[in-house]
Amino acid sequence: HHKTQAEESLGVVCQMLDELLHYTQSTGSPVRGIGIGVPGVVQPDRGMVSIAPALEWTDFPLKERLVARYPYVIAVENDVNLAALGEVWFGAAPGVKNLVLLAVGTGIGAGVVINGSVYSGAHHMAGEVGYFLPDRSHLGRAYPGFGALEQLASGTGIAERGRMVQRGTRTPEERESLTAEDIFSAARRAEPWAEVVLKETVDYLAQLVAAITLILDPDMILLGGGVAKSADLLIGPILKRLEGTIPIQPKIQASRLGYRASVMGAIVQVLRTTTDYY
Repeated sequence: HHKTQAEESLGVVCQMLDELLHYTQSTGSPVRGIGIGVPGVVQPDRGMVSIAPALEWTDFPLKERLVARYPYVIAVENDVNLAALGEVWFGAAPGVKNLVLLAVGTGIGAGVVINGSVYSGAHHMAGEVGYFLPDRSHLGRAYPGFGALEQLASGTGIAERGRMVQRGTRTPEERESLTAEDIFSAARRAEPWAEVVLKETVDYLAQLVAAITLILDPDMILLGGGVAKSADLLIGPILKRLEGTIPIQPKIQASRLGYRASVMGAIVQVLRTTTDYY
């Protein structure tokens, strides 16, 4: 089964590429290359996907498979890293060269851009902040799937905590269908149970923002991913909770590009490998 799912995921990627290439042929636009953002840990130099749970890719030679099929330059990178790159070049304030994009969606990831380039770390794990340990109660436990912070503060984690809080008051069916968005909407209507979940979420994210600020001191931190639609409920309260706790107040803004950021970043990577774009 595992094998077939991995191949199916590749099939979907190739189908999309075929459609896009077909479109460019009809417009007569020249193709510079193919840039791909993967939701997982990627070794960009080899184009190898170490792990992408959603696609069931483990040590999957994505670039190698695509090179065999397409005669173009191919750049493969983590999707949040690309999104951060896209924000630096096309979204954030001009002159910003150091930026962390915090993507809060199904999971939590961060793209780190230092001096205008993606910083990926010794194991291509820089920015894997879903595994951040918010306090010592998380030590000495195993997190084989989602990391500790992810289980609490990703869209998935927020929904899960909402279900727990609602245990006594809703039918199992109603609880099952609860999403993070429902919880944010309920918090906007000042429903106390949702305000509790929101407050906890703010605290978890504030701890992460403090760590990022103290370790990297970026020009700005952008909030992206699905949860960015509710950025107004998060950013002010996060800054309020951090007041006086750390010597510098971070600059936090909602992502400007949203889901387009990864695509823009992929464009930057392709231009970078095929031209002296700088």
